[in-house]
Amino acid sequence: MAANESAAQAARDRRAEYADRLRERAPKGATMYTILRHESRSRMMRVISAYVIKDNKPVWLAWPWIAAVAGFPDDRRREGNRVDGVGEDKGFRLVYDLAHALYGDGYALNHAWL
Repeated sequence: MAANESAAQAARDRRAEYADRLRERAPKGATMYTILRHESRSRMMRVISAYVIKDNKPVWLAWPWIAAVAGFPDDRRREGNRVDGVGEDKGFRLVYDLAHALYGDGYALNHAWL
């Protein structure tokens, strides 16, 4: 039982660390820019990567961080996060869900496609 508890605590600690890194790179009110890396043939799954602009330079928001904080599985081969479903703007959904996970407000971050 102790091994499971320590593994769960390590996962919570890692999630908190990743959330802090994301908050540092994407403060409240920042604009996240998304890039579509892949779309499935059925169009029901997309792989999206995210960036912010700091000091006039793009800053990559690591997909393992987004996976741990917002729950979007990472796609290491395509270097992005997998977003499933249809009928909505998936880049917006990624940003909205991440903003909600980080700040408790889905509109705390802005979204734009690159």
